[in-house]
Amino acid sequence: MDALWLVPDKAAAAHEAARILRRGACFVFTTWDIDLAPTGFPPQAADHRPLLREAGFAVETYEETPAWEERERAVYEGLRNAEAKVIVEMGEAAARPLLDEATLLPGLSDGTDYLSHMRRILVVARRS
Repeated sequence: MDALWLVPDKAAAAHEAARILRRGACFVFTTWDIDLAPTGFPPQAADHRPLLREAGFAVETYEETPAWEERERAVYEGLRNAEAKVIVEMGEAAARPLLDEATLLPGLSDGTDYLSHMRRILVVARRS
């Protein structure tokens, strides 16, 4: 769930998923289509379907998660509003990357609203 965006070589990850799944098995996941990512993010895909097809999957479902952006913005706002409490609960080292993301992605640190360049998607792909 929402982990593929962290993988630098998404094509290799799709091929590995195809390698370990039997023909006819489903690869079901959520991730982010990202057409503009902040500096320091791993390489992103604006559309994962070509990677999946190349790896031997038939894409059966590829849909944007309803209202994801509204919820994501609310989570980030909540994190920023509770920053001191989050640091106390998680510790500075664990909390800082999350709090930085909550400032960066909505565009509060560099002026670029990266969330408007993202789509959270649900994928069901069947191994051919």
